[in-house]
Amino acid sequence: MGAFRQDRATGVFGYLGRKPRLIPVRLDLQPEKGRPRHYAFDIVEDPFLAPYLLYAALNGVLSSEEKDYGEVALNYKEGSTIKVAGEEEIALKNLFSGELATQYTSGIVAFLAQVLLNNEYRPVHVEGINLILGFSDERRTARLERAWLSKDHVHAGETVELSVVIKPFRGPEVTRPIDIEVPAEVPPGRLLLQVGDGVALARAEEGEDDDFSPRDLKQLIWLINHIRSNDKVYAVLTRSDNGIVFQGERLPNLPPSIAQVMVRPQTRGNYLRLGYRGVAEETIDTPYMLTGYKLLSIDVEE
Repeated sequence: MGAFRQDRATGVFGYLGRKPRLIPVRLDLQPEKGRPRHYAFDIVEDPFLAPYLLYAALNGVLSSEEKDYGEVALNYKEGSTIKVAGEEEIALKNLFSGELATQYTSGIVAFLAQVLLNNEYRPVHVEGINLILGFSDERRTARLERAWLSKDHVHAGETVELSVVIKPFRGPEVTRPIDIEVPAEVPPGRLLLQVGDGVALARAEEGEDDDFSPRDLKQLIWLINHIRSNDKVYAVLTRSDNGIVFQGERLPNLPPSIAQVMVRPQTRGNYLRLGYRGVAEETIDTPYMLTGYKLLSIDVEE
């Protein structure tokens, strides 16, 4: 692979050595009103340059074709992918609305390109980036107002109905039901039910240690594919746990003596202490970029 350098005589930047690979980028812009538009361009597959070039190109197209500022909504549609040679495809899924929607939409793709090209495990070849973007010339945001359960005392194996109230921007409240089954193997005790948007759930689930990282490229891509999106209501049922994630492997519900030995207070390493463990998760799709978080509890009886 050649190196990107500046020629001292001419001041021109260019590549020395073998010609670099290019990443083909294909963009389909599908507005609610008007005809779809298609764009195609290539960017150099350079760990430093590619993210900046990708962001600049995408943001430039979206700004020129739609709106630089104002209320817009952009969402990745099915078929939006980043293809990495020899690995699982990365499926892009999210919705952004508001004055910074174009920047966020472009920035997410650029950030993922940076993560992949600069990963610590091995060099990768990005075979292509395919983006299918839906566009709406309006604000599509909503807030999670309330959430409640049909009952808060259940037996293992029962299904409980969760009701959530969503308040769209300048729109009437909407109530949506979510059925949550309590797993049959859950022992008696209290379960916590976290209800909210993807960002709020990610913040609530942050561990006590910041040193945990994927153990290889395959796991990194798996984690990227399981990032929660902004346009769903997530309902995550959790129980207290004494486990850890060690070297990328989850070791749930360890005896206290073993957990204490494996994770000593003075140790710093590739582990993550787990105070809670998810036992069930349900979602519902919405046409909005959601915000909000509620915490409920369920008592599992004998």
